[in-house]
Amino acid sequence: MFSEKQLVEQLKQSNTDAYGRLYHLYVQRLYGFVLRMAKSPELAEDIVQDIFIKLWENRDQLDPDKCIKAYMFTMAKNQLLNFIKRKAHESRIIDEILAHVPRGCKSTDNLVLENEIQQLLDEALSSLPPQRKLIFELCRIQGLTYKQAADQLGLSDSTVNSQMVKAIRSIKEFLKEKDVALPVVIIAVAEWLIN
Repeated sequence: MFSEKQLVEQLKQSNTDAYGRLYHLYVQRLYGFVLRMAKSPELAEDIVQDIFIKLWENRDQLDPDKCIKAYMFTMAKNQLLNFIKRKAHESRIIDEILAHVPRGCKSTDNLVLENEIQQLLDEALSSLPPQRKLIFELCRIQGLTYKQAADQLGLSDSTVNSQMVKAIRSIKEFLKEKDVALPVVIIAVAEWLIN
């Protein structure tokens, strides 16, 4: 059995086994912690997923002499606070947009925009390797939890988590390469919400 310090040292060297061990060690604890504050299982799962994404992406900056548990729980608290602030801001933006969009009227421009965004998302999904695409579709489109997807596919939870991390990163990079701006997506969503 490795100590947390050893796991962090191995993680800094991009050791996926150490990442998996940390994942199994903390995923349920972090999920319970966030769920108690957020009261939303889906939100708690998303935040915990983001924590592990950031843990992997910033692994080279970790300090093995510092408590990884405290680091991850602080990340969880900050992720939740940032989510709440972002949702409040997005809500104000959508309210502003909706105040200027006629009810029940979908313009041709907005329909074209929605179709273009959907095509880009479809292209991004198509660019994923088959298993990664399947895992993404099960978790994000069909709404399965990582555990349910893992059970259905006969994979470990950490494999599903790892594939979701990679899928989300790939989709973000794909959309960034295509210069898809967040305000465009927000307008399309706002238009969809009122109809």
